[in-house]
Amino acid sequence: MILYHHTDPAYLPSIMEVGLLARPWGYDLDNSPEDRATLSAILHHRSVVWLTTQSSTSLTKADIAVLRQHGGRDKMIASGLWLERNGGKLVALKVDIPKHSKKLARFLAWVKKNEAVILDENGVARCNDAGELWTTASAVSDYIPAGAQWYIHFGDIPPKRITVPKH
Repeated sequence: MILYHHTDPAYLPSIMEVGLLARPWGYDLDNSPEDRATLSAILHHRSVVWLTTQSSTSLTKADIAVLRQHGGRDKMIASGLWLERNGGKLVALKVDIPKHSKKLARFLAWVKKNEAVILDENGVARCNDAGELWTTASAVSDYIPAGAQWYIHFGDIPPKRITVPKH
């Protein structure tokens, strides 16, 4: 199964030497500690490599619709990109993962199957503005546009599975 991982070209030498290394979600994002904790909780504090079916970081119509529905993402919509790092100069690595790999999961399906209540730093269940328990599945829509196109890989991906596009 061909999927893509988008990254800064500066990381290519390291990636081609050791592969894509699984990391906790949000470790490299400019989010608040509370947001990083929520992102980590969604994946039950497991490290993953993020993959997508999208070969481009340009927002699709589906992405924009989801972002508008959940509000607060005007800057992302204005940029036209769902991932903006390095001034938008990213490379789409082609990653070949066996379709039946036990380490590969469709993100939304995995989150729904492994749903859990999100707890605050004191171990108290968190609620949304309507007083409903905030679960890992309900939190996903705040962070992932068009989530159906996302996959997570539980574990590192070796260089032999990665192809760098020719320029």
